[in-house]
Amino acid sequence: MRVRYVDDSALVFDTRDRIRSADDIPYAKNVFLVHAETKRRGLGPSVSALAGGLPSLRSPKSPGFRLMYHIDGQLVSPDPGARRALERAVLQASGLRLTPRGQCLEFWVIGRRESPVLYFAERLPSRGAHQARGALSPELSALLVAAGEPRADDVFLDPFAGSGALVRARLHTPARSVIYNDIELDRHRQSFRPPIPRKVRFLGEDALRLPSLKTGTVDVIVTDPPWGEHEQSIGDYRDFAARMAESFKRVLKPDVGRVVILVNRRNEDVLTDALVASSMKIYDSIHVLVNGHPASAVRAQV
Repeated sequence: MRVRYVDDSALVFDTRDRIRSADDIPYAKNVFLVHAETKRRGLGPSVSALAGGLPSLRSPKSPGFRLMYHIDGQLVSPDPGARRALERAVLQASGLRLTPRGQCLEFWVIGRRESPVLYFAERLPSRGAHQARGALSPELSALLVAAGEPRADDVFLDPFAGSGALVRARLHTPARSVIYNDIELDRHRQSFRPPIPRKVRFLGEDALRLPSLKTGTVDVIVTDPPWGEHEQSIGDYRDFAARMAESFKRVLKPDVGRVVILVNRRNEDVLTDALVASSMKIYDSIHVLVNGHPASAVRAQV
């Protein structure tokens, strides 16, 4: 891929890979296929310019289309003349009818505050992932799994799996074995809908001991443990982080084992100190927002 534009919440890139749906880029919340672009002027003139240069948009899978205008973070509407011109152009290019409601293709005119370009793009569909209440989003889960550098021969472990968002995300990439562990397994297991792949192993153990796992048998751990904010059961977070680091160090394979741990930004230093004290090497830290709260994905290696 070649990056053309990036800001805090958007990325525009060129690629020769075929991207058919939003599921091909699972760590993105919305995925758009750009069909046309124009130099950004006033909204009306730019929309009119897009109307004069659309390629074929034929799609037999949809009965109709709708148009959205998202400029500088807000949904807006151009002047009526420019809007009607683009509607006619899309109708001619696609053969579809304008459909204000219901399931149909969505074409968006997108402008970013720092970009001199206005894009005409098709919003790509997504299968939609099951998400339990309070669980990590599918996008963030996919990002964390990718940060673990997945490999086809991995034994993957989430010791604090909860509703299983990270396990589901890992199942989208090849693995030899995927281990779900949560001390409240009975409560969460019902969130897994059959069929469940045979390579998934369920455990209901204390993540700070993991007695069923032999020493040095796990390739990668990706997990979202308690943050020490509202969970009274973990006690002092510094002690919790130290015991967690030792537990992870024991089950990870020497020299190749790797770990990705999501932590609130306030406790990041405490966690990294615990990992270093257990003889793990910190690789880096990726800053993210989780429901608006500053967090970090700390990456380390044995």
